[in-house]
Amino acid sequence: MPGAVNVDRLLVKGVDVVAEAKQLPFATASIDEIVAINPAGAANEFFNPLGGDVSRVLKPGATVTVVAQPSNYAFRQLVHMSTEELKKLGFERVGAAIPVERRYLFGQASTISGRPLHMGKARQMTFRRLK
Repeated sequence: MPGAVNVDRLLVKGVDVVAEAKQLPFATASIDEIVAINPAGAANEFFNPLGGDVSRVLKPGATVTVVAQPSNYAFRQLVHMSTEELKKLGFERVGAAIPVERRYLFGQASTISGRPLHMGKARQMTFRRLK
């Protein structure tokens, strides 16, 4: 993706910045868009791609698009979050889960253990940062 900065908590091929979502190395209200592809936390831990420091670094009205397999734990939790829960995090849902746009299908997605993921069944959901 042109202009993208790849942030991950692990230094692997293609990662530009190593950081945890709870402390992102970007200025407040400096980011227009975040794309979280296959967000994952530790086993049985809900990693919320709308949580941590994400809200701080996004400009008001900026978006977070989550791209994941329907079986992805974080994605399933976000699908079922109520409007009130999202509002408490500072977000609103822009639309329902839809098939993934081609611009988000690049490289080879894999699980934490390195097993390849086939993104043909993946879905995306977009959220907007409230003011």
